[in-house]
Amino acid sequence: MGKPQLAPWHQRTWGGAPWWGWTLIAVGTIMATVFLWSVATSAPHGDALTLRPNELDAVSADLRNPDPYSITVVGDSTANNADEWGYRLADRIASTFKRTVIVHDWSIEQSGYNREVTVGAPGRPLVDIWNGSASGKGPAYSIENWAKLSPEPAKLYLINHGHNVADPSRLVDGVNTLARDAKAQNPLATVGIVLQNPRMDSPERQQSQQDGVDRLRSYVEHENIYGAAVIDVNRAYYRAGDVALLLREDRFHPNVRGSVVAADTIAARLDIS
Repeated sequence: MGKPQLAPWHQRTWGGAPWWGWTLIAVGTIMATVFLWSVATSAPHGDALTLRPNELDAVSADLRNPDPYSITVVGDSTANNADEWGYRLADRIASTFKRTVIVHDWSIEQSGYNREVTVGAPGRPLVDIWNGSASGKGPAYSIENWAKLSPEPAKLYLINHGHNVADPSRLVDGVNTLARDAKAQNPLATVGIVLQNPRMDSPERQQSQQDGVDRLRSYVEHENIYGAAVIDVNRAYYRAGDVALLLREDRFHPNVRGSVVAADTIAARLDIS
């Protein structure tokens, strides 16, 4: 019996396919793996972590363990008073999770935090809320003062802007920059974007603000690259019925009922009862 003849090299097969085809597949797989590894390890923190965006649902689970927890709020006057959603959220956290919450109040005049208010019984696991709500200020102010407004890496960032932006097309850019800054400070943080209550002080201002809110909602839900999530106070106001009944006499700022709607919406989105 003669010696078996091998097929020409370019016709040889393995598993039914040409050997050189399997070689190309193996080389391609190795190259793709190396490329993805290099992207994940060399990209800036904020961009790299967009591959696995954080969900607001994780906040409740984190607050149930006794580790210290820090929240940074940046925004305007809709969250800076004791009857508005910033303090109402602090009260919910204190009562639901048996925590001691320290609210740090921001002073525009001093360009820093000038007061601490304890919410809940003392001696419990601590939650710090850096309430950087600056009356009459827009995203540009929060960006400029970021290092002071957020003095330590937080686990939760709440960005609450919209009312004090004359050009609605600039709201997305400002909020996106703040989300980037939050992720740069803590790549593992959760970021929530609060879509603010409607204003009804004039048809022009109402439409301008609503345009900004709609643009921001669309961006966060469909194009956002920092893993942020929407907290839609704006729609909650419309669902509540007569929006005017939720606003002060200026038909702009939330009254007590409006602040309750905002606090309920934010607490529900964070899975805080």
